[in-house]
Amino acid sequence: MLAVSRDATYVGFCVLVETGLALGPLRIYRELALGAYPTADYGAIVAEEGDDIVTEIARAIDNMPWDLFRACNLRDARVAKIAAQLRSLGNRVSEEPRNACRFVPLPASWEEYDARNRSSDKRYLNRRRNQWRDARLVEADATTVDEYIEALLRMHHGRWRSNLHKARRTYGKLFREAYDRGCCRISVLLNADRRPLAAQAAFVDAERRSWGVYMLAYDRRAGKGSPGIGMLAKALERAIDQGFAEYDFLRGDEPYKARFGTQVRLLENYIARRRSARSAAMERAWGAALRVKALLRRLLFGRTL
Repeated sequence: MLAVSRDATYVGFCVLVETGLALGPLRIYRELALGAYPTADYGAIVAEEGDDIVTEIARAIDNMPWDLFRACNLRDARVAKIAAQLRSLGNRVSEEPRNACRFVPLPASWEEYDARNRSSDKRYLNRRRNQWRDARLVEADATTVDEYIEALLRMHHGRWRSNLHKARRTYGKLFREAYDRGCCRISVLLNADRRPLAAQAAFVDAERRSWGVYMLAYDRRAGKGSPGIGMLAKALERAIDQGFAEYDFLRGDEPYKARFGTQVRLLENYIARRRSARSAAMERAWGAALRVKALLRRLLFGRTL
C-alpha cells in the first residue's frame, strides 16, 4: 500500500501486488501491478484531485524493484497520467487493448426495464426467466453462506475443470470475508428439491448502488434450460426491487451479456517495462514458463484454465 501525505494528512492511497518468479528469498523476475490484479475487475486510485499526487505515486512506483509493471482493468482516468509519468522516467510503456465491461442502468421496475431492453435476444431472456419462474432465488445467510459458496465453486469447477482446492483457498476466502463485511451477495437458484441449479457471487456497493456479478456457475446437468440465464434475470429483478442503480456484469464481453440490453464500459490497460537486457530476458523466460504451465494444464484437464 502506497500512501501520499501532505501537511501530515493523507491525500492518496494506492494498492500494489507483487508477483513473479522467485528462488527462495531471491526474486528472479519481478512483476508489480496496480490494484488487486488479476483478481479485481476494476482498479482505481483513492486520492484527492491534483496532478502532484499522481506524480508522487508514479515516482514511488518507479523507485520500487520491478521488471514489469501492470496497470490493467482500471476504471480511473488518472492511471493514464501514471503511465505517462513512468514513460518520462525512462521506462518503456505500452497501451494495451482495452477490456469491455457490460452493465445495465436499472430503472424503477422490471416492466420499465423490459420495455427499455432493445436487444435482439429479448424474447429469449424472457423465455428463460419464465421457464425458471418456479425455481427459488435464495440469498445466503450466516447459516448457509459456506454451503452456498461451496456449491458455487463446485459448479464452477465442473464447468472449467479448475483447481478446486486453490479456488477454495482464493475465492472461497475472498467471498466469505467480503460477505462478512456486507459487500458480497452469495445466491443460489434452487429447484423444488432444494438442489442448486445455479449460483452467483456478486459484489455490491451501497454508496454507488451497484450490483457486480463476479462469478456465475450452473449445474451442467440442468444446462438445457439455461439456468444461469434464468438466475441472472432473477437477480437483476431483485436488484431493481432493492433500489440498485446498476447491474454490472464486470469484465468480459461474452455474447450472453448483450441479451440483457447492456451498455459497454471500456477499461484501460498499460504495461511498463524496464529498459534493461536482464528485464527483457527474464520476461521472455517467465512467459515461456507460463506457456509450459498452460500446456500441462491442457494435458491434465483437457482445456486451458
